[in-house]
Amino acid sequence: MAVIADLHHGHRLGLLMPGTTVWDEGPDGEKVATLLPPNALQQAIDDSLLEDLDWLANLAAGRPIYLKVNGDVTQGDKYVREWVTTRKADQITIAQSTFERVLEMPGLAGLDFIIGTDSHEFGEASASILLVRLLEPRTHIPVGLASHGLVTVNGVVFDIAHHGPPPGARRWLEGNGLRWYANDIQQRELDLGRRPPDWVIRSHYHTLAASASHYRKATKLHETQARLTPGYTGMDAYGRQATRSKYEVHIGLLAWEINENGAVKPHEKFRILDTRRKEIIR
Repeated sequence: MAVIADLHHGHRLGLLMPGTTVWDEGPDGEKVATLLPPNALQQAIDDSLLEDLDWLANLAAGRPIYLKVNGDVTQGDKYVREWVTTRKADQITIAQSTFERVLEMPGLAGLDFIIGTDSHEFGEASASILLVRLLEPRTHIPVGLASHGLVTVNGVVFDIAHHGPPPGARRWLEGNGLRWYANDIQQRELDLGRRPPDWVIRSHYHTLAASASHYRKATKLHETQARLTPGYTGMDAYGRQATRSKYEVHIGLLAWEINENGAVKPHEKFRILDTRRKEIIR
């Protein structure tokens, strides 16, 4: 199983696959396909995604791959600055172009969209719903949609949703909030007489963070691993303001090998972009 998130198609710093075209009109009213060339950062992010998909297929080595897209597939219409185009439909077209490439990945057995931030998905999950409708006729594999997923793979339980705790305002605090968040989920599930998830997966902050929570109830010790996922988008002006001028951007995905006995081997495939301009004055 693998998780990608925060793709922000339609933003100048989000994914834009080479060869993507959008609708336009010619001088006689005819339909014209207009090419949208990626900028330098988009090209680097596009290359990263394609590299990661190849890596994932090689990791699977013929085993089935279930890919979860954990929210914010488009930029949406609240933050209109830095759009690739001003037409809202183009964001769906740009995203569709990416996922048509994803569907070509060998071994892909399932594709699910987890609903992200309302303002980034045109309200009421519109972007995710449209993508599911567009992709379903183009593939034989199941294409699903959920607000919040509870996924069991060979007995291993994953709790997957887009929104969760921030990674931490300071490097030495990284993962603390994630641990307490997972601990709260453990206690709530145990209070209801249910087994806590083995993994809690959240996104939204475009930053990889990891933690684990251990909780004892009576004589049984429960462990829940928690992860925040990297994304596939750059750092815009709003991001710099919200993070108080953070300069690291994490680009990549998370994956888990889960054998038939429920043994899990997690993987992180990502790179760190340093968005500062480097200058040396002599």
